Amino acid sequence: MSKKLTLAAIALAATAHMAHAADVAVPPPEPDSGWSFTFAPYVWAAGMDGKVAQFGLPEVDIDASFSDVLKNFDIGLMGVGEARYGRFGVATDLLWVKLTADQDTRFGVLADSVEADVETLMFTAVGSYSLLLDETASLDIVAGGRLWSVDTEFSLNGGNLDGRSATDDETWVDPLVGLKGRANFTPDFYITGWGLVGGFDVSSQFMWDVMSGLGYAPSDSFSIIAGYRGVGVDYRKDGFVYDIVQHGPLLGFVFNF
Repeated sequence: MSKKLTLAAIALAATAHMAHAADVAVPPPEPDSGWSFTFAPYVWAAGMDGKVAQFGLPEVDIDASFSDVLKNFDIGLMGVGEARYGRFGVATDLLWVKLTADQDTRFGVLADSVEADVETLMFTAVGSYSLLLDETASLDIVAGGRLWSVDTEFSLNGGNLDGRSATDDETWVDPLVGLKGRANFTPDFYITGWGLVGGFDVSSQFMWDVMSGLGYAPSDSFSIIAGYRGVGVDYRKDGFVYDIVQHGPLLGFVFNF
């Protein structure tokens, strides 16, 4: 059962592993430029380590590379949207991921195999205000919340328990605050990044999210960002444990309107 749980836990631990940054580097608008809008699909190739627990079972250690997680990946949807007016902004980030892990049982008496299906929804919404905003740089203070929803189902195939299944799910919201910024050092290249903290024992005991990246903007309406990101969260409730650190390279495509 330990081997089966470990495989399912790897899938569970991928709950946010493609990304959830509601800040994928938006070029700073002029303070009097009126409304501007941004859409940014992205990919976060993250590995993870930490501890998870579900179904009342003991905690399981996780140490998985991105390639380990990718083997269990079925489908995903992710993207950032932001609307700004002068120094004020509202940004959202949607991440939905479905993972499946399948493992043969050791003896095959009660069941021939066990399958774990994990669906994760993460939605982030923040408001921002620019403390610094001009043609060369921006620095925003942000505040908002991050919704997490994790749904895991174990299904038994073959043997005496064929067709039996069990589901465990958990949903929580973490408040968060932080800073994000950008600095142009040539007309086409810029650096960007953010630092967020949250949880504060409201839901998660603590969470953090940091990123730094290099952007290339061939035009005012489009840019590409390559960077590195790390995210950590520690949530525990009634035997459910999600204490994970995720980190890896990030690639984003930013469209400005």
